[in-house]
Amino acid sequence: STSGEKFRIAASGAATFSGALTGTTGAFSGAITGYTLAVTADNSGWNPGIALINTNADSSPAYLKLEKISASPANGDYIGGIVMRGRNSAAEAHSYIEQWGVATNVTNGSESSKWNCGTWGSGTEYPNTLVAREGKVGIGTATPSQALDVYGNVTVDAGGVIIEDTGEQLKFGDSNVAIDRNVNDIVLHGYNGHIFTRNAGETMRLNSSGNVLIGGVTSNLSYDKGLQITSASAVANLKLKSGSSTGFDLWQDTGGSGYIIVHDNA
Repeated sequence: STSGEKFRIAASGAATFSGALTGTTGAFSGAITGYTLAVTADNSGWNPGIALINTNADSSPAYLKLEKISASPANGDYIGGIVMRGRNSAAEAHSYIEQWGVATNVTNGSESSKWNCGTWGSGTEYPNTLVAREGKVGIGTATPSQALDVYGNVTVDAGGVIIEDTGEQLKFGDSNVAIDRNVNDIVLHGYNGHIFTRNAGETMRLNSSGNVLIGGVTSNLSYDKGLQITSASAVANLKLKSGSSTGFDLWQDTGGSGYIIVHDNA
C-alpha cells in the first residue's frame, strides 16, 4: 500500500466484481464486469472524480465509450446516458440533468439516432430542452422537423436573423405568409394582402386584388375602387403638395350629398 492510498489494482485481463470498486487508483486494460462500478471522491476545488488521459503522440483522443449489446435490438432502445444527480433541500437525491442516446431505427443500412438533454426549472422537468435527432436540432421539441426547430419564443439580443440567399424565406406557419429575399429586394407574401398598423390601429391596407386603403377602419373597409381614402373623423382628405407650396385639398363633404370639394390653399 502506498501512503495515502487504500489500494491499487492493475488487471491485464477481465476483472469481475460483485460489489462496488472504490479506491484512489484503478488501472485496467481489460473489461470490468459487475453490477456497480462506483468511484467516490471527496475533492476540494474542481478536481475531477474520473480522468481519461491519452498520452499517444497522435490525433487520437481520450474518450468514454458507452455501448449497449443486445441479442434483440429494437427501435427506441436507450443505448447510453449520463445522469447528473444532486440533493435538494429535503436531502433527497434528484436527477437535475439527464442526457440520453436512443437508437430510433436499428435496421441495417437505415440506422437513425436521437440524443436529448433534459433539465429542470421551478420544479418542472423539461426532458426535451435540447434534442439532436437524425441531423436536426430541436429546442423544447422531441421531434424537430427542420435543421433548427424551436418550440417557444426566441429572443435575439446581440445579433439578428440573417437570410443570405435569394429565394430563402422566413415563413409564418406556411407558405401563405412569408418574407424572402430577391437579390437586393425584400418580398412580402400575404395570401389576403398586407396590413400596416401603428399604436392607434390600422393605417394602410393592400388587399389581394392590389387595391389600397389608407387610414381605414375595420368597419368601413371597401375595395370597389383602386384607391380609397377613409377617415373615422368628419372629412376624408387627399392633400396634394409640391415642395414647400401650399397646394390644394380634395375631400368629400359630410352631408351625404356625395359632392367632391376642391379647396385651393394658395
